[in-house]
Amino acid sequence: MLTPYDDYPIHQAPLPIDRVAASDRNFYDRYYFNVHDTAGEIFMAFGLAVYPNLGVMDAFACGVRGTKHHIVRASRTLAGDRHDTRVGPFRVEVIEGLRRLRIVCEPTEHDLAFDLTFEGWAEAYEEPHFFRANPLGRPIMDYTRLTQVGRMSGELTVGDERFAVEPQGWRSVRDRSWGIRPVGEAEPEGALVERPERVQFFWNWSPVHFEDFATIYTVSEYSDGRRWHQSGALMRAGEETRHAIGVEHDLRFDPGTRRFAGASIRLDLGDGDEIVCDYEPRLLFLMPAIGYQGPWRHGQYQGALKVEGELWDAADETTALMHGWLTETLCDVTAGDERGQGIFELAAVGPHTSYGFEASFHGWQG
Repeated sequence: MLTPYDDYPIHQAPLPIDRVAASDRNFYDRYYFNVHDTAGEIFMAFGLAVYPNLGVMDAFACGVRGTKHHIVRASRTLAGDRHDTRVGPFRVEVIEGLRRLRIVCEPTEHDLAFDLTFEGWAEAYEEPHFFRANPLGRPIMDYTRLTQVGRMSGELTVGDERFAVEPQGWRSVRDRSWGIRPVGEAEPEGALVERPERVQFFWNWSPVHFEDFATIYTVSEYSDGRRWHQSGALMRAGEETRHAIGVEHDLRFDPGTRRFAGASIRLDLGDGDEIVCDYEPRLLFLMPAIGYQGPWRHGQYQGALKVEGELWDAADETTALMHGWLTETLCDVTAGDERGQGIFELAAVGPHTSYGFEASFHGWQG
């Protein structure tokens, strides 16, 4: 089916733009944004994605104040035209590619709404390509992602309070990724059912804002500490990105758990130059609130259109155990005399010898 995008010289395959070259059901194309105040009291995350081979477009948002998570989510049938990003109350508008984007959640009966414009503070950073196969050799992650630090402006309502979001008192990060990773309803496992070691995922991702620069760090490791992905960078507005030649992590956890309690991250910039970032947690965000866990998993078919909301409290131990396997923690960060803020995204599922973790699914269990 032809769509307005077909009038742009952007084709990458001998197909209309509404069809992707990959036939894998897990192909996706996604936006993610977060924003928080510099006081560390308000945090909001938003994501919107299309799944062309599943025929689904969905969006999720969660505003956090204290331990309360105010959630709105929406899903609709994808009718081919990916130029139309409206999903219930949500939409994304690209004002200037890789520079300015607008995200909207119209008011509903749920306690979250926003109209925000993101502007990149530094250039978008293309992370090294992500690739991981399952124990049978099938690619389960094969995608490209960019990360960009920026500033937000506009309005945000969380609970019963409305906030004016301004670049001076708020910070924002976005990422943009597309390719293949597990989405939608669970597939039959086949012979994987005999391979329990498959349940292992150790993931770190952390962009940090300082006054005059920003850092980006990410690591993904197998259970024995071998890395299947790593990256680090130092960025300044208007300057060329400095790529780290090595990254190291020293994470802290609450005793007997996998709950993030801080970290020391070292970026080796080469020629004897390095930056060491120390993290102290301020505010916790349970990421399954925005689609990382069923029955509202990314790409999971919900019908022609469905919109709903929910309220979680991270202080409830049952909620924490169920949804704490993937978290973003807003942190105060120091690097020598420099002070900054950023998020630390963590999944520590299954065994990881460096931190003494044995096989366990839930990331908050010891």
